[in-house]
Amino acid sequence: PACEAIVAFELDMIRHDTRSVLLPYRPWRWHPALLQLVDSVPWEGAAAQGRVEQVTLDREMQERDPQRVLAQLARDAGILHPLLGRIDRVGAMGGDRRQLTNLTVTLSGQDGRIARWTVHPATGGPRARLTVVGTGGSRALEMPHEPQRWRAIDAPDNVEGWDDWDPATAALTALLEENKKKK
Repeated sequence: PACEAIVAFELDMIRHDTRSVLLPYRPWRWHPALLQLVDSVPWEGAAAQGRVEQVTLDREMQERDPQRVLAQLARDAGILHPLLGRIDRVGAMGGDRRQLTNLTVTLSGQDGRIARWTVHPATGGPRARLTVVGTGGSRALEMPHEPQRWRAIDAPDNVEGWDDWDPATAALTALLEENKKKK
């Protein structure tokens, strides 16, 4: 979280009083590669992937001290949100409570969707892999630190680049869309 809880409550009270739109700035939430993955997931089991059974996000980090691990988990929850909906339960398990070097977190969303988030040592720089597993197959997204290099694992011929993608512009566009919905 970017602020103390009391600040967030104050912002929410102002939002409620002014009927304003308030969105958290989660830049990777609106990445085109993530949006394509979310759009391709057959939640009703109609496509070849079948019914979604699990979502995993494996995060590789070079520095895995507790503060950095928890900050990354909070950011990655924003990536998992469009796949899980509102996250209503969280459970965690790890070896050493002071280090969090092998932390595994299970997040449960509305409609019973579940995701597993795990932190690993980075072998080639910080990155993550998001995988959606269904009864008929899986879809995956490789997410290196540089967002312009994100790519779908199961579509090697799809080398779409994201050089022009700007997270700030994407966040402002999402804010405008939410504002239109509110009117």
